[in-house]
Amino acid sequence: MGFENIVLIGLWTFPVKTQELHKFIVNSTCRLKACYTDSDIKLCFTEIIVALGFSQFAYNRYYSATGMVPTTLHTCLDEWRSLYREQKYFEIDPILEKAKSSSDPFIWGASDFETDDERRALYQTSSGFGLGWGVTIPLRASSKEFAFLSYFGPGEAYAGEKLTAEQLTACCRVLSETFHQTLLSIHGNTPLTLKTREKEVLSLSALGMSGCEIAAIIGVSPIYVAEISRAITQKLGVRNKLSALNRARELGLLGRASQSFH
Repeated sequence: MGFENIVLIGLWTFPVKTQELHKFIVNSTCRLKACYTDSDIKLCFTEIIVALGFSQFAYNRYYSATGMVPTTLHTCLDEWRSLYREQKYFEIDPILEKAKSSSDPFIWGASDFETDDERRALYQTSSGFGLGWGVTIPLRASSKEFAFLSYFGPGEAYAGEKLTAEQLTACCRVLSETFHQTLLSIHGNTPLTLKTREKEVLSLSALGMSGCEIAAIIGVSPIYVAEISRAITQKLGVRNKLSALNRARELGLLGRASQSFH
């Protein structure tokens, strides 16, 4: 079953038959397993979730021993991500709270934010970015780490036109496990880190320096700087220097000093 069939499934307006849903899941998991970079899996997963009626997704993997987020992959607008951090919405987000404490998938919507004015304001803001309802899948690999993947859609609640709630959460759970395991195979089971020399090259790149300028500062050849840059982009699963800088900032790999440079 090709991508054309996946799109067709996503446009169904009648209940999906179990056999057809199984074909969709098998095809989708095979496509995810064939991804080898963050960019590949991001593009592939976006196509899959759109077929299910979602518009965005966000994956976060926390390593509890250090409190850092070694892997985060999403299609949410950068404006929303920045606002979420600046307003410290993570301190009152009921979906995040439930994802941390639960091991079961759950569907959420506007009603989950009705406990107080702060959460209602959070929901009003998030829905303006197309994050009105969703499905969240907690993923726990060990006692030292946990991850979760959230699927987002517009509106206030799941309408249930294509799949039942049980079908949707079961489908998302299988896809999320495959997504999670594929990322683990790309990044490994330990937090993503950069070597000292890689950090030097990226930090100087963040200041707008050229390869030759960086080479002169750290005392190596421009060819060696280019080799380090290639290794960085491969490790971060991106295609160019600008994407590598953005990805490293997002993962907190460059430290505070370089965060303000664009």
